[in-house]
Amino acid sequence: RNYYEHIIRSEASLQRIRHYIDCNPLAWQQDQLYPDNPSKWGI
Repeated sequence: RNYYEHIIRSEASLQRIRHYIDCNPLAWQQDQLYPDNPSKWGI
């Protein structure tokens, strides 16, 4: 599998997961693995 299962046991855990889902795509362009990231090429 390329994922793991996680049981959400509290409201706080749910809020952290929601925050990750909301914010992670916004951070993708700064990721070193992002194909068009100039810092990947040392520019």
